[in-house]
Amino acid sequence: MSRLPLAGWAASLLLGVPRVPPDYSWGTILAHGMKDAVRAPWLVLAPGGGLAVVAAACVATGLGIVDLLRVRADRHDALSSPTETAEQAPPINR
Repeated sequence: MSRLPLAGWAASLLLGVPRVPPDYSWGTILAHGMKDAVRAPWLVLAPGGGLAVVAAACVATGLGIVDLLRVRADRHDALSSPTETAEQAPPINR
């Protein structure tokens, strides 16, 4: 008898992954709201706005990570350059 399915089930339970997919997602909420969009526009605007906010937050997080990595790479290049010492390296703008 294999213990792998039991370990997978325990790991998913520990991580909070549901075994049954949820009934609602933003896509299904938007699809149901499109039927009544003329009478109740908030049924489309609320999940659409939430989706837009999450997408903007993901883009901002990605840009912040890129900037952080670029600053670290510039600092590493400035300190490891054979022609410049740490005292002669240009200041790092933050």
